[in-house]
Formats: sequence, C-alpha cells, structure tokens
Amino acid sequence: MIRLKDPTNKDHIEKVSQDFKQSFDPFQANSVRIFNYFDQEDTNEEISNILDIIFNVIIAITMFLCFFSLCSSMSANLLDQCKELGILRAMGFTKFRIKLLYFYEAFILVIASCLLGVMIGTIVGFTMVLQRVVFTNIPIIFYFPWRQFAMIMVVSVFCAFLSTWGPTSQLMKR
Repeated sequence: MIRLKDPTNKDHIEKVSQDFKQSFDPFQANSVRIFNYFDQEDTNEEISNILDIIFNVIIAITMFLCFFSLCSSMSANLLDQCKELGILRAMGFTKFRIKLLYFYEAFILVIASCLLGVMIGTIVGFTMVLQRVVFTNIPIIFYFPWRQFAMIMVVSVFCAFLSTWGPTSQLMKR
C-alpha cells in the first residue's frame, strides 16, 4: 500500500504506478496489479447514488408507517382527553390554540423519536466503521447523511401537523 502526499493529484499517481510497473522485469510486470482508487471513482459515485435512493425510499416507507401509528395514538389520546379539552375551552382557550397545543405535543414526540433514532443509528454506524477499520487496516471515513437527516426532520413536522390537526378539528366541532 502506497500513500502519496497529495492523493488528489491524478497525474502523479499515474506516474508512480507506471514507474512501479517498470521496476519489475518484463515477465513479472503482467502479474503485478496496481489498484488505483480513482480508476473506480465513477462506479463508486453510481453506487453511492443508488444507495441514497434506496435509503430515501426506506425513510419514506418508515415515515409513512410511523405517520399512521402517530395518527392512531393521537386520535386515541384526544378521545381520552375530551373532558380536558372541554375544560380548556371553558377556560377561554381558542380552537386554534388547542390545535396548536396538541400539534406541539405531537411535534415534540416525533422530533424526540427521530433524534433518538438518528443518534442510535449514528452510534451503531460509527462503531461498525471503527470495527471495519480494525479488521481491514484501511482507513475509512465516517459519513453522516445530512440530506436524509434533513428529510426526516421535515417529514416529521408534516406528520405531527397532519396527525393532530384533523382529529382536533373533529373534536372541536362537537
């Protein structure tokens, strides 16, 4: 394994690999295989894009399932709290304010769950990277998926809104 000072200089990498191949006698030169990371850079980019698509689909499916779970639990919670809702209305809370109160409750629940899930996943992923580095002795850089994290947070806000606004509106009509 050869590591150069500037691993991004492709011309220098090519020159070193050619010099290295020429240092062997002509009969052994064909048996020498030099692996260059930049030779497979396009393939690695394609694989990365495919994995991003797969993980985005998995996130969408998971958030879709969590949305229905959140809807059912918020509806059950709101139906159990009908008396408290009436007391809040009697105290002078507006319908909008009550809807906002339950939206905040769902939002905190969803954001806390998402952050905890991402934190646990990050810790597990980081330990897997460290384990792979120990086994292969090849330095691997840990990558945090910021795009997927942002997608999870945005979808969580929509899930919290949609899961509370409808059931709260129905209860306010009574």
